[in-house]
Amino acid sequence: MECNCIDKKSVRRWVKNQKAQMTQADIALQSQCIMEKLMAMPEYDGLENLFIYVNFNEEVVTTKLIEES
Repeated sequence: MECNCIDKKSVRRWVKNQKAQMTQADIALQSQCIMEKLMAMPEYDGLENLFIYVNFNEEVVTTKLIEES
């Protein structure tokens, strides 16, 4: 039986490469889409507590979420 598994190191290398190719405009647009979807979820409405990270480098920009929570 053949395993077509991808090892974790390869996946991380691929993701790092993809992120490095994104422009700041790409990151801002994708972040906005993610934040809009998150904030539209019924689970988000009426939260008492929200734990969130502060973005760094090419991560999803969380500033708007932090400011509006």
